[in-house]
Amino acid sequence: MASCSAAVNSRGDAAPVGAAVVDAQISPRTGATVLREMEKLRAEVEPEAMLAVIDALLQMGRRHGPAGVRMVRPELLARFGSSAFQEDQERRAQRVELSRGIEDDGLHRYDLTLDNESRAILEGAIGPLSKPVPGPNGERDKRTFAQRRGQALVEALRRGMSSSVLPGASTKSTVVVTIDHEKLRAASAAGSVVGGVDDGTLLGSETIRKLACDGVVLPVLVDKHGGVLDAGRAERYITREMLRALWLRDRHCTFPGCTAPAFWCDGHHLIHWADGGPTRLDLSALLCGGHHTIVHRDRLAGRVIDEEVVWDLLAGSYDKYLLEWRAEQAPPDEHPSIQDRPADLHRPSGEAHLAFSEFFKLIGASFSTGPAGQVKLSWAQVH
Repeated sequence: MASCSAAVNSRGDAAPVGAAVVDAQISPRTGATVLREMEKLRAEVEPEAMLAVIDALLQMGRRHGPAGVRMVRPELLARFGSSAFQEDQERRAQRVELSRGIEDDGLHRYDLTLDNESRAILEGAIGPLSKPVPGPNGERDKRTFAQRRGQALVEALRRGMSSSVLPGASTKSTVVVTIDHEKLRAASAAGSVVGGVDDGTLLGSETIRKLACDGVVLPVLVDKHGGVLDAGRAERYITREMLRALWLRDRHCTFPGCTAPAFWCDGHHLIHWADGGPTRLDLSALLCGGHHTIVHRDRLAGRVIDEEVVWDLLAGSYDKYLLEWRAEQAPPDEHPSIQDRPADLHRPSGEAHLAFSEFFKLIGASFSTGPAGQVKLSWAQVH
């Protein structure tokens, strides 16, 4: 109490602080914090504003104690600061920096320093994206607060790169990945990032399939010897016009129970172009980042029925839907060949692949395709 009184008596404008301590409106510790903050602010605010500054510090001290007193300093500087405050802000802005990531067993640690403005931008971008995302059956999000924030930061950056409505998106901001064509179709193995500081980084094939929906990743398809088969086509990706149409049709994330607004969402291919699917409105849907990951991870099927996207939440349902869709696309006298089926239905390596029509001829049967893609067999009369 003695040290606080000495500080109070050192300046006349500190008298209100002393009175607040004597009247037990604030504790001596809070009073000392108010005095320290006053001294810090004195050189940075206009002299005529000091009484208003002291009053604000005392109000925060009464309500929130020492922590509240320290918290209000940036707001007071912004409101009452002199030209020196702007110079201070510029100096701090020059100290904004991001280290190059240090790798440790496939993880990368970055050091990030932000000024107040940059921090506000960061928090504004990741705040809504870091909210818990329920699972397919409504179970709670098990990610920690730090995990959600880290993943939200990546999601915000990914959306900035892929957005077709924001200016500045270009080939320079597209990640180029090489991956074996058959491995991409089969959703197996991994692809390698080309160029930039992350050259050589491996991405899983399902991750590539997800990112390729919006063109964040441009897959360069190669054969088993590394030769380029296809360097990517822009028409694979959902265009600006199609994205706007999806916004109008879907309004929000189409995953059951999710209401994430349209402008937070990705355009998702219901039949992925790597599986032969065209980029059409009736084969596309909006998904928020979290549910887009779940849909690719669990290989979930979605269908557009009466202008509404209906999801089958059974893991692996996409593979069944893919077979049905291919059967519907096949001409009446043909059927998708065995090599076009998902990887788990492939024949052993080296065995000849027979078209279904050829196979049925060998066993004396014919087939027809039902409205949902079911294959119906009929057997020739044996004489």
